[in-house]
Amino acid sequence: MREEGFSRHLYLDAPAVGAHFATAQRAPRQTFVGRRERREIMRSLEPAGSAAHRIDIERPRYISNLQSKRQQEAMEAEPIFRGAVIELQTGHAKQAAQKLQTLIDRKLEFRDLRSYRIWAGLKLDRNYNGIRLDQIPPEERHSAPYMMAKG
Repeated sequence: MREEGFSRHLYLDAPAVGAHFATAQRAPRQTFVGRRERREIMRSLEPAGSAAHRIDIERPRYISNLQSKRQQEAMEAEPIFRGAVIELQTGHAKQAAQKLQTLIDRKLEFRDLRSYRIWAGLKLDRNYNGIRLDQIPPEERHSAPYMMAKG
């Protein structure tokens, strides 16, 4: 009786309300659909020329372009890094510190780059604290430049 009054109030017939409740009770028992399966289902539903389909195709190309640009930048910056190391070892700490800082600012990663920067900074000023020793990755802490920076 109460269910009938509720369905009449919402202008629904009783069988529709019953079917809705039955579906709601069955929903948690359905199997989990993983991310890959969901992506496959979505791809099958969207047309081949849609924006989402193009993004899935173009994303790997975009990532490979970014990686190749980063590799090109690293190859172009390697002589600058080597020159800065030689300048540091020959006593030109100011020029070496400037070059090493530009490499750090460009977010290029070379082995012992931060160690050399700390070493150059300490040669210029005994109270250098632009980069701390704990910012050097653990795998680079057993090298000669790190020991020189550590003192």
